[in-house]
Amino acid sequence: MPFVELAALKTMMRIPPADTSRDAELQIYADFANSYLYGALGGLTDSVPTTYTDTTSVDESHQDSIWCRRYPVISVTSVVNATATLAPAKYTFTDLGCVRLVDEYDAFAFGTSTVSVTYVAGFASGDPALGELKIAGLTLASYTANIASRAGISSEKIGQYSYDIGAAMGGIGNAAPGGYGIPPMVERILAKWDRGFMVWPTSY
Repeated sequence: MPFVELAALKTMMRIPPADTSRDAELQIYADFANSYLYGALGGLTDSVPTTYTDTTSVDESHQDSIWCRRYPVISVTSVVNATATLAPAKYTFTDLGCVRLVDEYDAFAFGTSTVSVTYVAGFASGDPALGELKIAGLTLASYTANIASRAGISSEKIGQYSYDIGAAMGGIGNAAPGGYGIPPMVERILAKWDRGFMVWPTSY
């Protein structure tokens, strides 16, 4: 199931369900928002729990941790180190996708495509984070739809009435901090899932 569905997007934009005049256009914005959120979570292909398999190369000797590409990780089905399938007691994992060997003397096999991890990633129904991410996706989709006709415009004035799109939305068409055309609320929600600050954990 996608984070953003057309019916929900129309509800958020106060478009009656019977009005289908913009459905094709709005679906483009919904697809964009879903793709953006999937990418922010490592490339999920669905918001619901889905099984994935990553094959990983190990570049460091004595490396005892690897990262699953997609997250949040709900469960790990199997870890194959070289040709050996590890017992579940041999490793642990975090929701952000770090799989770590328990024994400090164990290490993943050095080389190209030596480790394979099969795991389930996504959001179970009722997960509070799922609701928050759906709001982020709907906000991004509706915002993109609303500014489409104003592309390249950061402000507008008609008589005594004026408004500044750029300042309000974090920098459309200007250099306001945190801009890049993404609503600040969406940026704040996705920041919780940012793994960019993490280093590859190893032990020697």
